[in-house]
Amino acid sequence: MIHIPTPSPNEGKKEKKKKKRRKKRKATLLAKSTFSTNNNKNSNNTKKMKHNHLSDNTKLETGSKSNSSFKNSIESQATVAKYHVFMKNIEKIKSNTNLSKEEKCKQIAHIEKNNKISLKKYQEASIFGSSTIENAGFNCGLWVKNEIHKRIFCKRSSNDKDNYYVLDVGAINNQYINKPTKKLKVTCIDLNPMGPDVIKYDFFDFFQDYVIHKNVNNELNIHKGGYNCIVLSLVVNFLGSLHKRGDMLFKCSHPNLLTKGGLLFLVLPSACINNSRYFDMEVLTQLMGHINFKLLSSKVTKKLLLAIFELEKPNTNRFNFYFPRFKNIKQGKNRNNFSIILEKKTESINKHTKNFVNF
Repeated sequence: MIHIPTPSPNEGKKEKKKKKRRKKRKATLLAKSTFSTNNNKNSNNTKKMKHNHLSDNTKLETGSKSNSSFKNSIESQATVAKYHVFMKNIEKIKSNTNLSKEEKCKQIAHIEKNNKISLKKYQEASIFGSSTIENAGFNCGLWVKNEIHKRIFCKRSSNDKDNYYVLDVGAINNQYINKPTKKLKVTCIDLNPMGPDVIKYDFFDFFQDYVIHKNVNNELNIHKGGYNCIVLSLVVNFLGSLHKRGDMLFKCSHPNLLTKGGLLFLVLPSACINNSRYFDMEVLTQLMGHINFKLLSSKVTKKLLLAIFELEKPNTNRFNFYFPRFKNIKQGKNRNNFSIILEKKTESINKHTKNFVNF
C-alpha cells in the first residue's frame, strides 16, 4: 500500500500566498508595459518639467533614441568631437602659407580618405545629442519664436501686419513648421539638409549670392529684402577656423543681410565660454560690440550659451575691423582652445561691381 502524504494546513496556506504573489507580479509587469507604451506624452512632460531651468522661454523636447545608431550621449559626443578635429585639421592645412596648392590638396585628400565620419553622421550625432535629457536638449525653433513673440510681436500695434523675416543658418531640420506663426517667415539653410523646407546652401556662398551679387535663384522662394533676425545655433563652433568664425559673425552685420535693429540669436556650447584658454563671455561681448552688436540677454546652462544681440549700426565694409585672440584668460591643462578672431583686411573695391571685395 502506497502512502500519499497529505499537506499540512500551514503548507497549504504558503502555496496560496505564493500564487497571490505571482499574480501581483504579473499585474504590475503588465501595468508597467502599458504605461510605457500608452503614456509616452506624460513621461516626456515629466522630463520637460525637470529641465525647465534652461530658460524661462525655452521649451525642451526629448527625442526618440530607437531609430538612432547611437546607444548613448557619450557615443554621439565622441562622434561630434572627432568630426570637429577633422574640420580643424583641414583648416590648419588651408591656412598654412608654407604649403603650395598641390601640397595642400594632397594633405587634405589624405585626411579626408582616413576620415570615417561623414557630415551626415555628424549631424545625426548632433540631433541625437540635443534630444537627450542628459545633454539638456532644447528646441531652438521654439526658443527663437518665444523670444520674437515677446520682444517684437507683443510690442506691435494691431494694425501692424508686416511679416518678420528670419534666416536660420545650419538648421539641419526646420523646427518652425510644427507650429507655424502667420507673420513669421523663416528661411532655413544648411550644408546637408535632413528635413523638409531646408535649402541646401553654404552660408558663405549664400552671403555672396544674396548680398554681393544679388543673384539668388528665384525658384528657391527666398525673401530678398533683408532679414529681421539671424539664428546661428551651434554653427559658429562648427567652423574649424578662428578667422571664419569671426568672418561669419561680421557678415551678419551687413545691412543687406540683417536690417538695422535686427536680432542675432547665438547658441554655443558652454565649454566655449567656461573652459576656453582664450575666450569667455566678456570677450564675446567685446567682439560683438566691436562690430556694432549690443547684447540684450544671455544665459549659460550646463551645456549651452544662449545669447541674443541687436544690430545697432550695420557695417558696409570690413576696413579697420580687427579683433585679435586674447591670451591666458584661464589657466589649466584641461582647457580647450576655442576662440573667435577678426583678421586684418585692407580696403579694396571691385571696379566693375563697386562692392567691397574683403567684406
